[in-house]
Amino acid sequence: MYRGDAALQAIRRAIEYVGKELGEQRPLMTRQFQVYGGDLLTKFVETSDGAMLLNASRGGQLTAEKLVEGALWTRDVDYDEDERARRWWFKTRAVPVVVDTRVAGGHPITAGTGVRLDAIATRHREGYSNDEIERDTGATEAEVVAAILAA
Repeated sequence: MYRGDAALQAIRRAIEYVGKELGEQRPLMTRQFQVYGGDLLTKFVETSDGAMLLNASRGGQLTAEKLVEGALWTRDVDYDEDERARRWWFKTRAVPVVVDTRVAGGHPITAGTGVRLDAIATRHREGYSNDEIERDTGATEAEVVAAILAA
């Protein structure tokens, strides 16, 4: 999810730091991160002037959120009310395939109808047409095409 914008070492340092110093057992599931300059940042505290961000990749350096211009919270992850990662759009939001922690045991599914991608891919490999797959699974045409391309 962050691999395209941050080095694996920076991601590992951030996970280790947040796990140890903030007591988070599963930081990528329980914290919202943003990538800025190759580092992973997370909100540390809200102040009257805005949020303070913790640079988890660099051992907890703090900075004001206002100073991190252009840094955006990841748009590819949906969080629930407890700010736990719930849904990951592993291509982009334009591609209707997701991993939802509450559905299908975390296997990739179609975003709208919740059909497992492996079910669509299997039917495709067996020679079913896209129309037949749609009728059989209840997935939309866009979901079937996206699932085949993602598989």
